[in-house]
Amino acid sequence: MSTAVQDRLITADEFERIAYRYGRCELIDGRIVALPPAGFEHGDIEGNIYAVLRLFVRGQKLGRVATGEVGCKLPNGRVRAPDVLFVREDRLKDVQLRRFLPFAPDLAVEVVSPDDSAKEVRDKAGEWIAAGSEQAWAVDPGTRTVTVYERGAPPRVLGEGDALGGGAVLPGFYCSVAEIFAWRTAKRFLTFANSSQQLCPGRFAAHSPARASARGISTARLRRGAVNHRRCAWRSRFHPHPDPPLAHSFRNDEGSLWVSGSYGAPGE
Repeated sequence: MSTAVQDRLITADEFERIAYRYGRCELIDGRIVALPPAGFEHGDIEGNIYAVLRLFVRGQKLGRVATGEVGCKLPNGRVRAPDVLFVREDRLKDVQLRRFLPFAPDLAVEVVSPDDSAKEVRDKAGEWIAAGSEQAWAVDPGTRTVTVYERGAPPRVLGEGDALGGGAVLPGFYCSVAEIFAWRTAKRFLTFANSSQQLCPGRFAAHSPARASARGISTARLRRGAVNHRRCAWRSRFHPHPDPPLAHSFRNDEGSLWVSGSYGAPGE
């Protein structure tokens, strides 16, 4: 990161008026700090996270998910820009969406860059929590881990064999950490929802065993991945293949169903 040449320190409001001149940048302690362009891997992972969050949040009508380094004004006078963020619907009621967010998001996601030190990542995640975020995720492509920071709890490091949960911020949301780093996540994604809720209208509807039985879907068929697109309430407008999507993973945990699907045809 480099600091722009300034003759004086500026406020967050002043920065918002002139930030467009500097491209990707943040305001730290009154100084404009330029951010280098992200690499392809960074952008790909950022897109994966945005995609799975957006599907879940829109399906549950919880709020908004945004990417593209949205400026967020923090109580300490800084303006930070997370890679991906989530804000509850009720907090956006009086917000001018074309401007910076006047507060920290409920969830801030940072994809770690190759030149970020461990201390910088910890400090930035801690800054989000101190500013009011309920959760912050530090996604590290180098170690293929996600570190979850939560208010009032120690950080948790999750590997590719773990499920990343939304906690109290996104109740019912779980995503395989491996999917965040998978380059084909655009064609294959994992989602996890409470059995009593429909998951992502236009994608899948989740069923408890009782509901599945009422609809003629046996647990055995679910485990075998034999649920067809009609039984899964697949109504995607974006299905690029004539073949029905595959439902090839089943997990029943406290009355919940974990279904994974693919946009592609069998064998892709």
